[in-house]
Order: sequence, then C-alpha cells, then structure tokens
Amino acid sequence: CVDTFFVISGFVIFRAILREVDHSGGFSWREFSVRRIRRLAPAALFMTGVTLLLGWFILDPVDRRCLGMSAVTHAFCVSNIYFGEILGYFSSSAELYPLIHTWSLCVEEQFYLFAPVAVILVLRFRGARWKRGLRTTLIVTSFISFIACLVICNNYPIRGYFHTTTRAWQFCAGAGLALFMAGDYRKGRIALNRIAPALAWIGLLMLAASIIW
Repeated sequence: CVDTFFVISGFVIFRAILREVDHSGGFSWREFSVRRIRRLAPAALFMTGVTLLLGWFILDPVDRRCLGMSAVTHAFCVSNIYFGEILGYFSSSAELYPLIHTWSLCVEEQFYLFAPVAVILVLRFRGARWKRGLRTTLIVTSFISFIACLVICNNYPIRGYFHTTTRAWQFCAGAGLALFMAGDYRKGRIALNRIAPALAWIGLLMLAASIIW
C-alpha cells in the first residue's frame, strides 16, 4: 500500500513544516534538509553498501552493471525514473534489481525537495494569507497530478507507477489534511473528531479491500 504511505508521509512532513512556520514565523530549508538527511542517509548508505558488496560476489557482470546504475541513481534520488524506464515492479526480471525498492524513497525525497520550495514561495508572496495560498497550491497541484496519473497510467502504466508526477496528488492529500488540522476550522475539527473512529474503521476496511481485490 505505497499509495497510503505517500499520503501519510505528506501529512507528517507538512504538519512539521506548518508547526515550524506557526512557531517561528518562517521556515528554514537548510534545517529541514539536514533533519531529513540525518534521518534517512545512514540507513540508506548502509543498505546500499551491503547490497553492492553482496552483488559483487553473487551477480554476473551485466547485472552488476545494472546494480551500479541503481546505486548511482538512488544516490541522486532519481532511481524511480531509472526503474520506470527499464522494467516493471512485478516483472520477472525485477528480482535481479535488489535496489528496486529505493524508488519509493526517491519519490519521497523529491517531495522533500519541492514541498519546502512551495512553502517558501507562498510565504514570500502571500504574506499573512500564506495558508490560503498554500491551500490553493495544493488543490491545483493535486488536480494536475491526478489528471496526469489517469493519462499516464492508462498509456504508460510502468512509468505511471514509478514517476513522481503521478504520485504528487497522494502527498498533497496528506498535506491538505495537515493544513486543515492546522487552520482556523475549529467547528470542522470538532466534527472530524466525532467521526474519527468511524473514519478509522472505514479506512482500515478500504485498505483490506485493496489488498484482497
């Protein structure tokens, strides 16, 4: 359920960004990036290093070359584009790409790159009305990304699965919820809290249904 993961990621990251803006009146892209790197880089580097070491002894020269390309594109946060061009996630050859799972991390890292830029631009140009500007930005981005998802997935399903363009609306869905929870919508939040248990069960059933069917 990587789709659900992206929605949750959008919510968590945007909630942290919004809290920083509310508390300090601004946003530091540098500090945000440092926190993300410290959280993700050690485990990612260790996993990639071990995989490269084992791949040197297990894989043949052609597959080692592909593994090297996977590692390089992962280092530059674009392995999702690389895998989207060469294979499908569930194809028979996917087992020869032990770093294929890094595609989702790269999509998330690209979100880490663009989301702060959007917040900084909105803060600069909308001033005190930055939350309204951010809401508009999320709505427009979600609409464009969702249309792109429908078009690309119907015509190029493998690329549609891996590319950030078709995934952005999922991050925006989570970000929009974070913005709603941080906004001046007291009555709306009270109503949401009242039906939260029912929504939780509905969401769980929908996840189960997506796995079964």
